[in-house]
Amino acid sequence: MRTVDSCPYRRPVADGTTRCDLLARIAGLGDSPLTRVEVDACRACCAAPAPSLTRLNPVVGSLLDRLAGRLVEAGGESGCDPERALALGRWARRHLKPLARKPGAPLIAPGRRLFPTVAVIITCHNYGRYLGEAIRSVLDQTILPAEILVVDDASDDDTAEVARGHADSGVGYLRVDHRSAYRSRKAGMLATQSKVLCFLDADDVLPHDYLERGLPLFESPEVGIVYSDVELFGDLSRKQAMPEWDPVEFDRENFMHAGSLVRRMALEIADAFREPDLFEAHEDWMVWRRVVAAGWIGSKQSALYRYRRHASEGPSRSLLQPRNYFDNGSLRLIDVTLFTALSGRSSLWPSYRDWLETQAWPREQTRLFLMDTSQDPAFAASVRSYLAASRYADVRYVARAVSEPGLADLPRGPNSAAVRLACARIYNQMARDVTTPFVLVVEDDILPPPGVIERLLRAFDRETAAVGAPYRSRGLGHYVAWDDEGEHLPGGEGVAAIGGCGFGCLLIRTSVLRDATFSYGYAEPIDFDPAFCRRLRRDGWTIKMDWSQECAHRSVS
Repeated sequence: MRTVDSCPYRRPVADGTTRCDLLARIAGLGDSPLTRVEVDACRACCAAPAPSLTRLNPVVGSLLDRLAGRLVEAGGESGCDPERALALGRWARRHLKPLARKPGAPLIAPGRRLFPTVAVIITCHNYGRYLGEAIRSVLDQTILPAEILVVDDASDDDTAEVARGHADSGVGYLRVDHRSAYRSRKAGMLATQSKVLCFLDADDVLPHDYLERGLPLFESPEVGIVYSDVELFGDLSRKQAMPEWDPVEFDRENFMHAGSLVRRMALEIADAFREPDLFEAHEDWMVWRRVVAAGWIGSKQSALYRYRRHASEGPSRSLLQPRNYFDNGSLRLIDVTLFTALSGRSSLWPSYRDWLETQAWPREQTRLFLMDTSQDPAFAASVRSYLAASRYADVRYVARAVSEPGLADLPRGPNSAAVRLACARIYNQMARDVTTPFVLVVEDDILPPPGVIERLLRAFDRETAAVGAPYRSRGLGHYVAWDDEGEHLPGGEGVAAIGGCGFGCLLIRTSVLRDATFSYGYAEPIDFDPAFCRRLRRDGWTIKMDWSQECAHRSVS
């Protein structure tokens, strides 16, 4: 091992070869693909005194990946094997500044693993005092992004000056007047071209290996979002650990922060930024919900996203928002399936059809799913005629023979087993076919209040699987709802936890249906709805009733 001076940049990499030696050798390769300007820049850096190595010609920064690649190809000549060449690239990205790069340039050495191009979009509103630190954390990445863009949303501080001060390092600047993080992120997406995006808040910081640790997970084509644990710093310091990817848990509560890495294709396919603004919505969760709903999954990486916590803000940003579940989950923007099994009782159809016209949930957010079990051609024609002219944009009509025709009109007592079997068939089919986050089940002889969907959604929290609206049994007069002991409830006020209820009007979290099998007891003649509620309670879920949303239970005329 040769003797080297004390400069860390002149210490050996391996076999007596210093990093400066490697740069010099690559610049001197006879078949070098570099331009004359690039070769001269490398030679100048290698010949410069040690202190100037921290102020490399910016041209060199954009060449580091290709330099490492040439070392791979000429490993024997340079005395450096491929892994050492890649180590050089990582070292150079982290320590030699400024690191200029060309948009679209490869992020890793040719012939090695190819990472997708990355754009880091830094959104800023009057956070110029923090912006420089955020930018430096991006420039310090061990894998440089192809694009770095500051989106200045109507700032009146020094944001523009700070951003433009890093222009020589390849940092772009875009001024918008949205006053919305959601719209600013969308503007940044539209202004960049990279295949992976990272939305960085201007007061947050990326650890130096954030991209290097996260990008390999996109090698799995089904991964749309790569998230991480969060390290709070500033006025509050602690680590916030996030769970491994679990779609059911994600449906209950967001654990993917705004600074997660996301495929551009996933955002585009999901049309995740389709609203002009989300106002008070939890924009992170809504965007990620749409990506997941389009078929992508999340994956957790090992780096820590550094999230600045301000004493004055309270828990008001991103994952720390304490607002009610309806607003925090952007539930007013979600799609809801409205499911009804139509038994073919013609006298009930007109009033149910009228209710479909008066119910208040937006038509563009309602997927109407009607299962016609009547086996009656005339009734089917009437339903199809209505659907053809309805204002619902997403309609599904399915005809199913779940029992002998006319079962709904027969006395319940002697036909109870057949009714239970028919209901189990109906709801097993529904559970397999529903794809929206929530499904409202309405029986064809129940008329809920027009605003029932929003009211029931507002009763949800992360522990709640279903919320019902009350209705009375026609024959017995009591509410079709019971307590933990199975005793029928006499009524109630507001929203309250219950032991279970019927499916006359019940809003269900679809994720709890994924593995559900509807059946009825044989040792005990229990109906499908108590059996379903028992399973939910056994699994730790809560069932609620909004007693203000009483429904009419109609009789067949």
